[in-house]
Amino acid sequence: MRHDVVASIRDVTAGGAQVSLDALGAPVTMTNSIECLRKQGRHAQVGLLLGDDRSVLVPMARVIARELRVYGVHGMAVRHYPAMLSAIASGSVRPGELVAKTITLDEVGDEIASMASFAQEGVTVAVP
Repeated sequence: MRHDVVASIRDVTAGGAQVSLDALGAPVTMTNSIECLRKQGRHAQVGLLLGDDRSVLVPMARVIARELRVYGVHGMAVRHYPAMLSAIASGSVRPGELVAKTITLDEVGDEIASMASFAQEGVTVAVP
């Protein structure tokens, strides 16, 4: 039996989430994120949809009927870099704590391919 993610989220949130975020960039996660929203909810698409998925269909009937807002988010504005780097240098922000695994550049292809199984935890960093 396949788990119905959208129904589960609507149930847990008593009608739908107010905000959803797809950081993976897969058509199914983008669609599920939009479908699980309550009326006037907001969706942020952070994960890039690449290759054959770069022109994926957005469930616009749902967006219009539920008066949803869909945002595309791509990185941080350069003007925020100095504050971010200062926070890292001072130790108040510790991005290294998010790293769950370090891999070589040769392993990147396999790691990206395995993302479809949602087996990752934390952030994987490739090093030369």
